[in-house]
Amino acid sequence: MYLAHYGFHEEPFSITSDPKFLWLSPQHEEAYAHLLYAIEQRKGFAVLSGDIGTGKTTLINSVLNRLGDTVKSAVVYNSSLNTDELFQYLFRDFDIAAKPANRAEGVIALNDWLLEQARQDINTVIIIDEAQNLSLATLEDLRLLSNLETAKRKLLQILLVGQPELNDKLADPSLHQLQQRIAIRYHLKPFKADETRAYVQHRLSLAGGPAASGIFDGGALGVIQEISAGVPRVINQVCDTALLKGYGKSLKVLDKAFLQSVSNEEFAFRKQQPKVRPMEPTVAAPTTVAESRRSSRMPWLVGLNLGILGLLAWALFLRPGTGTEPAVANEKELATLQQELAAARNSVSDMQRQLEELANRPLGTTEANVVPDQENARPQAQEAVRTADVTEESEGTEGSRDAQGNTLVRIRQNDTLMKIVTREYGQADWDRIQQILTLNPRIKNPNLIRIGDLIRIPAP
Repeated sequence: MYLAHYGFHEEPFSITSDPKFLWLSPQHEEAYAHLLYAIEQRKGFAVLSGDIGTGKTTLINSVLNRLGDTVKSAVVYNSSLNTDELFQYLFRDFDIAAKPANRAEGVIALNDWLLEQARQDINTVIIIDEAQNLSLATLEDLRLLSNLETAKRKLLQILLVGQPELNDKLADPSLHQLQQRIAIRYHLKPFKADETRAYVQHRLSLAGGPAASGIFDGGALGVIQEISAGVPRVINQVCDTALLKGYGKSLKVLDKAFLQSVSNEEFAFRKQQPKVRPMEPTVAAPTTVAESRRSSRMPWLVGLNLGILGLLAWALFLRPGTGTEPAVANEKELATLQQELAAARNSVSDMQRQLEELANRPLGTTEANVVPDQENARPQAQEAVRTADVTEESEGTEGSRDAQGNTLVRIRQNDTLMKIVTREYGQADWDRIQQILTLNPRIKNPNLIRIGDLIRIPAP
């Protein structure tokens, strides 16, 4: 509608992922190089993560355009597929003629086809978008597919693309073998203000020539950054809306005041802060039968704990034969009661820990047959840190360091160890999680930590 008015020959801010309009910020350029390297050098697994609208799909399309005829690719956009459905999708996309009767035959047929491609020096890559929606079982099956290889190279490259929740899912202890196979991973962040300015001017120039790059003045570009928070998809929406409204008012240059009016009319909802809700712990839905059974044991464990507290209160403060009135104690008796109460608190704390360990223990295990998982331990991670533990009563405050130089961090709502590692070190790192588990041996499950606890993390 507004193309002729501004001198455009095509829409500069379409929300489709057109590789023609690709603008590489320094981090996008680095991510682009990482992904090309992972595919061309046959590294097996790679992960690209980023918030909604940060340009993941556009980047993937650009990488695919660069690969050429020596690479065959299949892009899976429906990440709700199970493993069997994924096989059907791949067989159709790769035009594999075999019709396997079961999964075992499917793996054999796929392996034969991949070997034939390798003999022709053709690389094969699977790209799964919105991979955070894949089930743990499907992710594990993908790991098994990545085992298809020759003595010299991987036959299949798998690129997982998704929102930050993908990194949380990959941190699940059941996927530790998959974690070890991820050769390349990169997380895209929103644009900074100068990157937003360059991005907007780049798209304007491609759509209308150098003269079009000045349609938004410097003040307007600042408002665009404020509204969009540097997210490319939102930048496109803001700019497209502003151009349309500018056309309606016969404006050729859009300034700060005009963009602010557009912001107030069309994007006021982005300025509204969500109401703060009371913090409350969240419990992940069980993903296995064993976890479901453990979850079903929790109500009576909690009830038992509360019952113990009630009995202690009765025993310490309500004497038999006095009805509901507290016993009148002299100083000596009061001191004795205080000692008993302190001992009772310690007893309850011990019981609490035992109950938590019992709740997390697989069904059918006892103290006699619980064996530490030596196979999956990483010696190099354990040697790099010294074992210590932190409880709520530990000395020190959040952000301080202990004698070994480790930093104290307080657990927030919805935190997992992978979220903490990503926040503190800038990227997801399984080795860091192993180090944190070694420093805090009371943590039995990386995804089950208590809000408000202080934990030690190794110095960067």
